[in-house]
Amino acid sequence: MTTIHYLTTTKGLRLKKFKFKGPVRSQTDPDLVQAVAAFITTQKDTLQTIQLLAACLHISPLVGQSLGNLTALDILVGRERRETAGAIQTVVEGCPRVSHLRIGVTAGDFDLNYPRLRAILGWQLLSFEAWSSLRVSVSKDDIADMARAWPTLKKLGIKCRPLMAGPGLPFDRQSPGRWRTPLSRLADIISEFSELEDLDAHFFYDLGQRLGSSLQKLRLGFSALPTSKAELDAMGMFMAAVCPPGLHIHHSYPKDMQRFVRAGRDVGHRWDDLFQKIEELHGGVKVRVGCILEEDDGMWFRVLPHEAELDSNHPETL
Repeated sequence: MTTIHYLTTTKGLRLKKFKFKGPVRSQTDPDLVQAVAAFITTQKDTLQTIQLLAACLHISPLVGQSLGNLTALDILVGRERRETAGAIQTVVEGCPRVSHLRIGVTAGDFDLNYPRLRAILGWQLLSFEAWSSLRVSVSKDDIADMARAWPTLKKLGIKCRPLMAGPGLPFDRQSPGRWRTPLSRLADIISEFSELEDLDAHFFYDLGQRLGSSLQKLRLGFSALPTSKAELDAMGMFMAAVCPPGLHIHHSYPKDMQRFVRAGRDVGHRWDDLFQKIEELHGGVKVRVGCILEEDDGMWFRVLPHEAELDSNHPETL
């Protein structure tokens, strides 16, 4: 008789936490699944935390269980062929009070778009941690979906456990995007999760990658420059990432104010430092700086003070 069989027949156990760390083999063991499921059933009224850290189990012992007091769950999921979306959905329905979830993908990528994983959005989570042995894929839309499902999330973990080629060296260190999250995603996470307090993620720098844009002219008007060099460089990096090379920038004032200000590159060293930073990140392509005349179509919503009165001939116009 195994330990788990013995515990199942033991009288008087009322456990709040159950952790099972079984064999490392990944092939599902039906007998073990049945034994663990039977034991969980005997403790269903008191269990608050379950950790199933055995690749040969995955979530199978939880399918069909009704665990009304369970609040924390640490589980592994395998390949799509081993588990269906319905299996996780069943667990969500049977354990409706889970608010802390840690989920690992042992043989594949973590991708919230997989049907088997989207079911976890049915929980009202306060903490969520996801890891994979291959790749963790979390898009901007995924973050928005999670934020809508878990608006009060306090802790978020998104990371990978890559295979190792040597002591402390990831096998794919030359391809950082394979198992890390783009640093640009940090802004999405912070903006979407208003109550987030703890973030655990493996990032790679991607802010130098330009976004697709058809923008040709940029009027910065009364824009103010930051005072520190670090902030000015950050502004240049951001503008280089979102604006196409060769952009025509007019940092100054509207057409009727041009007589009061200087135009072109002769505008002060801080503006020129900004332009140079953008040019550096654009591979030397020059920023075109100067006066951009306002076309008539740019005046649609402009109302001068003396014109802001009702026109008796055209009462529909202010």
